[in-house]
Amino acid sequence: MAISIFGSLLLLLGWISSIGGSSSSERIGETTVSVDGTSSKPIDTISSAIVTNGGSYKLISTHSHDINSFTQGLVFSSHDESLVIESAGLYGKSDVRIVKYDTGEVVKKTAIDGKYFAEGVHLSEDGVLYMLTWKERTCLAFDGATLEKREDLSFKYQTHTGEGWGITGDGEGNLYVSDGSNFIFVWDSVTKTELRRMEVRTSQGRPVRFLNELEWYHGDILANVWYSDVIVRIDVETGIVKHIYDLKKLYPKKDRNEEADCLNGIAKMKGSDDLFVTGKQFNKGFRIRLDPE
Repeated sequence: MAISIFGSLLLLLGWISSIGGSSSSERIGETTVSVDGTSSKPIDTISSAIVTNGGSYKLISTHSHDINSFTQGLVFSSHDESLVIESAGLYGKSDVRIVKYDTGEVVKKTAIDGKYFAEGVHLSEDGVLYMLTWKERTCLAFDGATLEKREDLSFKYQTHTGEGWGITGDGEGNLYVSDGSNFIFVWDSVTKTELRRMEVRTSQGRPVRFLNELEWYHGDILANVWYSDVIVRIDVETGIVKHIYDLKKLYPKKDRNEEADCLNGIAKMKGSDDLFVTGKQFNKGFRIRLDPE
């Protein structure tokens, strides 16, 4: 699909800000919808007024990443701490793969039916890999070790926008799902029914839209914000953004490979607080460490 170029006033995190004539790539094949139902697109800049507390991080190491992977979801394998499970999107090109995170080598790959656009993934405690799809309102299931399809565990779902973007779990019976709006939906991990939904806002009360890939982190949720290079840390009880991590300098746009889209993909490493992060069609992945609160 073609990538549209835009250079106008775009919306991010609940208010308007100018991009000053620069251009950015739209999320390929995807339309974003704000919580009031109007179409809008975000920008890749942040204001210091977004949240009360900014967060910092350290770069630990840099690794290779497959530029053909339009990264949508990322989670570490429960069988081998050197492996990550990654979902790659786009219609006709979607797949789920097992990757050696330190080298970028793809160990195993399962293609997804061309009618689906792969989105975020979550690996359950019993080894089932759940993968959302963008507009198809279907969650596909796989064996987390072999990536064999589990048709018996796939299910339909509904969100505010009717889309699926990111998914994670707390290990205590709850799944958390994003749909590109400023809502995160809490599902029962067994029945897959909605228990509640939280509206994500800054400490100033402004809605944080375009929540994308999600990762459970010390009782909070980390979320990518589409089309930006930030990660927000969300209190799961209140929906308030506690910290925002600006990762623009991690891989400056001027240094990125030509195919690179935007930052997406957060996976907490097993037995460590470190995170592995990358982006859509990035040629690099990064091990980072968030500074303590």
